Amino acid sequence: MLPQIAYVTHGGDTGTDPDIPLALAAFANAGMQAATVRWDDNDMRWDAFDVILMGPGARLAGRRQEFLRWARDVEDQAELVNPAVTLARNTDLTYLRDLQSGGIATVDTVWLEPGDAASDVEQRLQSSPWARFVVAPSIPECGDQPVMTDSPHGAAQVAAGFAAKGCSGIIGPELGDSCAMAITILGGRISHAVVRDTPNDRWRRQDVELGLVDLVDDIFDVGSHGENLLYARIDLVAGAGGWLVERFEATAPSLFLDADVRAADRLAWAVRERITGDLRPEPLGGSD
Repeated sequence: MLPQIAYVTHGGDTGTDPDIPLALAAFANAGMQAATVRWDDNDMRWDAFDVILMGPGARLAGRRQEFLRWARDVEDQAELVNPAVTLARNTDLTYLRDLQSGGIATVDTVWLEPGDAASDVEQRLQSSPWARFVVAPSIPECGDQPVMTDSPHGAAQVAAGFAAKGCSGIIGPELGDSCAMAITILGGRISHAVVRDTPNDRWRRQDVELGLVDLVDDIFDVGSHGENLLYARIDLVAGAGGWLVERFEATAPSLFLDADVRAADRLAWAVRERITGDLRPEPLGGSD
């Protein structure tokens, strides 16, 4: 019998993300059978699968606690990738503080915790060089869309509203025309990267320069907490002194599989190696 994969997508279908059809074709080419499913399908027999793989677009939409209960439950029935402990940490943006504590440079952030005075945060924002502020909650239960404002008072009040719901309020600068790069990690190795010069540009493939490889490896080592992550996407923005981490996406990110002709094959063989122990055929490229 072929190895069985539950590929968790937003609606349990192929959706609109180009990753999904590319991944499904690569799974078949690697000798596996995959089905697109919803994580909240109560009729699904999860023990019928060898691996449950989070795909792009598997949205939580304010249902984080329900999602995490599901993840812990199905982990007893099949191998969930990424692991439930990773999903719990990665769906709470306070993981950015863990990266900072681990020596990783991240985008400047001001935090407003439950019980903090909004006026104190407002004073900090007034002395910051930021022209415009982006405010978001640490977890999706408190709001699923960031709020942008050019008012320090407004930013502090929005963050205080998130804190009143029990979340951390996160305030950062609007990144504007900053160059951005997204680097996909598959099976613990750099697979490929895409870059865009401004938010209005299209993503394009970009080689990961040798000098950046060590930084990406450090980010992955700190961000993975020693857990066996099958995939991750590291989002970087260009700062005055070098690249800064904006996000470490290890839940249900788009992996930009269409940016590299071998990327979907790398994903498929990373999954197959988990199931059967078969090593991927070479060469599939990527950074070893």
